[in-house]
Amino acid sequence: MQHVLERSVHENTRYASNWKGMTRNDSQWAAQFAVAAELVRRGYSVAFYHGNEPLHDMPVRGRKSANQFVLQIKGTQGRPPQKPQAHGPDILVGKLQTGKLTDLFVIVYTPPAAYAGGQNPGKPFRFFIATRQELQAIRNPGKQQPKFTSDWVKYPGISRFEDRWDKLPQP
Repeated sequence: MQHVLERSVHENTRYASNWKGMTRNDSQWAAQFAVAAELVRRGYSVAFYHGNEPLHDMPVRGRKSANQFVLQIKGTQGRPPQKPQAHGPDILVGKLQTGKLTDLFVIVYTPPAAYAGGQNPGKPFRFFIATRQELQAIRNPGKQQPKFTSDWVKYPGISRFEDRWDKLPQP
């Protein structure tokens, strides 16, 4: 057992010394846990889907109301633009034509952490809550990639959805 622990510490130390930032997968997990923490703080119970559930990432239930719904979570490391008129990076939101128009999405800006060499240590997560229909209205073609189809949005389009937790059913 001691050997396994020493090897694990060695591997983690080596990984940390080669740190180049979060991967898209890291950003997605950070986003899901950030949304879960915020929802629990607001009076909801949450769970996670593990595996390939293409339409939803998180089943949610209000602790008092027992209202149940699901969320699609999208994490992005792309920094919001400093000037409101700037477009900023493309944000991958998946295939918006699939699913119900009322499906809820939470797009989460996951800033770099201080220990990872980020320029803005201590910056909070930013949450943008919108329905599938609202995202369809502002989508753009984004980057065309072979064998990959998805829809994209930009920060100016989603800025009006920041911290719109009121769109969720009562907890």
